[in-house]
Amino acid sequence: MRNAIRAGPLAAGAFAHPGRGRVASVHRSAINLKLEHGPYVALLPDDAPLHPWAVCASLDPARFTVGMEFTLEEGVLQAGTTRLHLAGAAVEALRIEIRPALAPAPFLLPGGGSPEAHGPFGDALRRGLRRYVDGDGARELAALVGLGVGLTPSGDDALVGVLAGLDLLGAALVAAGADRAGLVEELRTTLEPGRGTPRTHPLSAQMLLAAAAGLYPEPLCRMAEALAAAAGSAPGGGVASAVDSAPSGFAASAVDSAATALCNLGHTSGRDMLAGLDAALRRFAPGAGGSAGPRQEDPPASAPAGPRQEDPPASGPAGP
Repeated sequence: MRNAIRAGPLAAGAFAHPGRGRVASVHRSAINLKLEHGPYVALLPDDAPLHPWAVCASLDPARFTVGMEFTLEEGVLQAGTTRLHLAGAAVEALRIEIRPALAPAPFLLPGGGSPEAHGPFGDALRRGLRRYVDGDGARELAALVGLGVGLTPSGDDALVGVLAGLDLLGAALVAAGADRAGLVEELRTTLEPGRGTPRTHPLSAQMLLAAAAGLYPEPLCRMAEALAAAAGSAPGGGVASAVDSAPSGFAASAVDSAATALCNLGHTSGRDMLAGLDAALRRFAPGAGGSAGPRQEDPPASAPAGPRQEDPPASGPAGP
């Protein structure tokens, strides 16, 4: 019997009860399971970056086939001849645990250049993010849902990055917290089951809803936390490789390493998330379209704080 090593919080919750389902897809680095009347959960290699709807374990994808049935009983997943013990897996929080008192500045990728979306839908995604930086609201930004191809389209990945960026800024800026609350409301309305033709794959809808609840892929958490840690080492609250600041070499190295790790997530998912994170920072940079607004330590009585969503949704992400 194999032992699961780590689990995202939503995957752990889904596997905590008896059930059954089928293998939805098999890839070199992921096995996607679909629980009967339930969500998708991914089985990833033991050394892979974790996400909220994933379990990391040492498994051979060749032993799984699309349509294969699996069962969950007493903390054990059984699929064909493979038995995976789930109870001992370490459940990771996958939340942004470090937030700066000062808002981080926009940043450059290692080697220079701003984070940008790529691929066949890159132009449309760049335009959408640019309009958001310049002042578009949550409803216009939520129009990016489903933009692209694959299990997690580029528009969805970028929105996950925006949510993480606003989450990161929320402790420093009231307006960022309010912005995030508005975007979460739009996404939950858009992705609510039964509202016409689904605009994105259920896997990606799960990822977006998890991000709305403050749960993100591991490399995105590390990137946000590296920016937060670096904000204190640069003049004026800037960050490593920032446009207008020069933080310490140690902080710059940490941000560059985190950005590189995030860019290596999936085919384009990590880079698209990074582009969304960058757009959130640029929207609230001094002089940008989305006014930085008052700081959290001294908000006006009438300003909505946009509290962070603490409870995970009933269904969440399986991720790329």
